[in-house]
Amino acid sequence: MSVTPPSVSVIVPMYNAENWIERCLAPLLAMLGRGEITEIIVVNDGSNDRSQAIVRGLASVQLLAMDEQCGPAAARNCAAQVARGEYLWFVDSDVVVANNAAKVLRETLTRTRPAAVIGSYDDQPGANNFLSQYKNLPPLLPPPQQEPGIIYAACSTTSPFKVGLRSGAGTHPA
Repeated sequence: MSVTPPSVSVIVPMYNAENWIERCLAPLLAMLGRGEITEIIVVNDGSNDRSQAIVRGLASVQLLAMDEQCGPAAARNCAAQVARGEYLWFVDSDVVVANNAAKVLRETLTRTRPAAVIGSYDDQPGANNFLSQYKNLPPLLPPPQQEPGIIYAACSTTSPFKVGLRSGAGTHPA
């Protein structure tokens, strides 16, 4: 019996990302074209550069805009309210995911059906600022002692993804 892979919505918060957003979206658009992800939602978090115009020119990407800059967490939550996927995959606008990332992610989700997955998805970010280096940490430490009812899924830098589980009450970021 074949198991249907879960649906995955990609959410990209964006702030002044005109130098990075096309590179970020290129592999995601290819994944969308191959049917590996359900949708790509980019949230403009108050950018004052050409970021929004660049994304607006991409018909396959759903573009949302915040009224003012509220930060990436608020942008992710905004997109989570309209996302259709069973799982939410948060990708930062300065990250270029591996071409096989969605395939690896869906195989893992199909096999294990975890509540959440987190991993190092970009060990060489294009931006070299402090925050980019911090948020794209190298391989994760082993998960803490497992508790009853909680599923932990570990991955390596060759399995690049970070996902949150969608629930009726909102999202639970990984």
